[in-house]
Amino acid sequence: MTKLFSSPEKEIFKNEGVLYPDFVPEELNFRDNEIKEIVFSLKPLIAGKKALNLFIYGGTGTGKTVSAKHVSSQLMKETDKELYND
Repeated sequence: MTKLFSSPEKEIFKNEGVLYPDFVPEELNFRDNEIKEIVFSLKPLIAGKKALNLFIYGGTGTGKTVSAKHVSSQLMKETDKELYND
């Protein structure tokens, strides 16, 4: 009987990680308007104010989650930068 998991296999993908649901690319193409809307709603947080309400909806696979994650990661970087530069 052959060992099923011990033989090296050719890799199909250069970077399999891009297929995982938690992958967030550095740049999101064709989502500029959506990102601007999310930023507009969350920008008051930088000034220590309450964020505006935001409702994100759309079809499956249209970029809702990745857009929100992209903006939130940028917001976290921005707030960390401000916290550590004071």
